[in-house]
Amino acid sequence: MQGRRLARDWFGVSVWTVVLLVASLLPFPFGRHPGWGWFAPDKLLHLIGHAVHAAMLVRRLENGPWTDESAALLAVCLSTGHGLATGWLQQRIPGRASEPADVLAGLLGAVLAVTGWYHRRRSRPDPVP
Repeated sequence: MQGRRLARDWFGVSVWTVVLLVASLLPFPFGRHPGWGWFAPDKLLHLIGHAVHAAMLVRRLENGPWTDESAALLAVCLSTGHGLATGWLQQRIPGRASEPADVLAGLLGAVLAVTGWYHRRRSRPDPVP
């Protein structure tokens, strides 16, 4: 019974992780515009995608053996690690390129999401025993 609940709880996180991976590895249909520099439109997608990823992770981790701070840090690290691994894979796919700005945008999204979760969690009144 516990195994089924654990699998159900992590199913959404697993699906989103795969969605991020697949979306990041598909060949980009548009050419890279030289004027975009570090602020290409895809940075917003990285920010949003990793914000959702980190938020989903921290919601699952909050029920584990970690403190709120540890769960928040772990969620940011896992989401950012996913971005780094995806960047490494992108180097091997024609039409894709790994950019440091992608990782920074994903990190920023993860930090923003987890910070929001943390402040919201801290602002809740303590449950009555």
